[in-house]
Amino acid sequence: MSMVVRVIAPIGRDAELITGVLQQNGLAAEVCTDPLCLLRSEPVGPLLIAEEALDTKTIRILGEWTQRQAAWSDLPILILTGSGRETSRTHRLEFQRLPLGAPVLLERPIRTATLVSSVRAALRARQRQYEIRDSLLARDAALAELKQERETLQVVLDNSIVGVIIGNKNDGITYANQAILRLLGYTPDEVSAGRLGWDDINTPEYAEADRKAEEQMQISGIADSYHKELRAKDGRQIPFLVGATVIPSQGSEDVLESIAVFLTDMSLQKQAESALIQSEKLAAVGRLAASISHEINNPLEAVTNILYIVERNTRDEEAQRYIATAQAELQRVSQIVTHTLRFHRQATNPRAVTAKELLEPTLGLHHGKLSNAKILMYRCATAARGQSFVTRGMYGRS
Repeated sequence: MSMVVRVIAPIGRDAELITGVLQQNGLAAEVCTDPLCLLRSEPVGPLLIAEEALDTKTIRILGEWTQRQAAWSDLPILILTGSGRETSRTHRLEFQRLPLGAPVLLERPIRTATLVSSVRAALRARQRQYEIRDSLLARDAALAELKQERETLQVVLDNSIVGVIIGNKNDGITYANQAILRLLGYTPDEVSAGRLGWDDINTPEYAEADRKAEEQMQISGIADSYHKELRAKDGRQIPFLVGATVIPSQGSEDVLESIAVFLTDMSLQKQAESALIQSEKLAAVGRLAASISHEINNPLEAVTNILYIVERNTRDEEAQRYIATAQAELQRVSQIVTHTLRFHRQATNPRAVTAKELLEPTLGLHHGKLSNAKILMYRCATAARGQSFVTRGMYGRS
């Protein structure tokens, strides 16, 4: 950063001579006719001003500018004073110079080496101040970016469907996002107040799985995913797929490492698995029923044929009645077997059916229960709907 030393010396050729000396020694310098030149330059370099230029107006202007400086800035001001003899005038000037802060006083006549050395020191100090400014700006920019990233991460965590819990053994749970709090029934205030701990949500039956996960994190810093259940505030146990990783501690080694736990709610998947298992059970029952029904059909046909032969070779009326009853019961059993097979081997092509076709198999299956309940069945014909079954029980139509 290139900075210029501005010289204010209103009497004679002092300003030109001082500027020339500084330039000959490799220092950038220029003559400034009034202190307002400071307000029109950037960066602002040191100011070298002769004592006789410090009138009330100049001191006021420089004082106001000095007070408006940023916290990192302390403008170096070098004042060329008269001889070392103290007079009432020098005391008055010292009092008037107070608004300028702590200027460096250079007594005249001044040696060239002293002047150059003092100006160089002032330049180094001013350059250091600008380096501090740049560092502060970079820090502020980094803090702003970090804040933005933190806010973005917070929004992502709060709106994620994956639950996130952060904590360690000593401090317990220090953070939990909205997803897991909603599932477990807790509030952010309970977490911030330290009223939610690991023991409140962990269940003892998964202690061994948790222990294995801790061992994996001690070795590799990350644990393999595993299934466990957490206890909600109302006592419910909710299934989760759990993943965990270590968050390295920053700074002191005495600080315990925290862990981040990621939780995926498996409730819907568990319900789907239960429904699938139930469906498989029903399918197995259907296949078994179809197999049994198929096997029953063979002896049923044999018995039916035997009854037919007996009926043809018997003239006894009472025996004929018994044979007719047996044939009716066999017919009902055959219908039940047929309906069971239809349940397993459902047709894939849609077709139109009547109310009779829908009701008859059901009534056939429940014939025994209907009879035991003294519910009579009869058919009635209607012009619009054809035949349908109507039942009348002991307590009226049903």
